[in-house]
Amino acid sequence: MFEVLFISSVVALILLIWFNSNAFVEYAKFVGGAKFFEITEYEEKQKEQASLDYHGYLLNYKSSFFIKLITCPLCLSVWLSIFVTFLATDTLLLFPICNVLALIVYKLTANLLES
Repeated sequence: MFEVLFISSVVALILLIWFNSNAFVEYAKFVGGAKFFEITEYEEKQKEQASLDYHGYLLNYKSSFFIKLITCPLCLSVWLSIFVTFLATDTLLLFPICNVLALIVYKLTANLLES
């Protein structure tokens, strides 16, 4: 039971940080990854479109299969859940419940943050 809660919490936290904050952009700039992650180009486009977020920038200007994968909460949660479940337990038997629970926790928390 502890493993399920731990894995689900880790996945939900990653989803919250990626989709509901600007932390990735700020940390990428801080550690010198702005050029690699094209943060400078994103910020230029954001000046033209104030409502543009990093995910929208990636989808509109850098679209590929991988970009679509990391900008879709459901898709990203599946792969994160597989990865974290395997790392934490060496088996994928807990993957389905961990993924569903992570999505529920993510959605509830994201809704609470918006209100």
